[in-house]
Amino acid sequence: MRSNSICRRRMPRIRQLLDCAEFWEMPSFESSGGLDGERAVLEGVRAGRYHVVDRWSPRGTPYAKLVEFFLKLTLRSPSFLEDNQMAKQPNEKPEKLI
Repeated sequence: MRSNSICRRRMPRIRQLLDCAEFWEMPSFESSGGLDGERAVLEGVRAGRYHVVDRWSPRGTPYAKLVEFFLKLTLRSPSFLEDNQMAKQPNEKPEKLI
């Protein structure tokens, strides 16, 4: 498991996507799968409560948009975690995501 910090400026969009997908209310697993496709697994902790969602090829769903957002972040340079401009501002601290 990898833990990273994401700048606060990204948090409103992340919260919006989490809410739209109803991530915290989604069942952790569904009985679906296949021989060709992709598995999308996201984990999170909110108010001390751990939640995982595991889906097989969730194309065209709000959950897929949430997964795509995180994938786009990881495909960027390592500086996506802590933007240089944000790091220069002492009152802007990154939030911790798991």
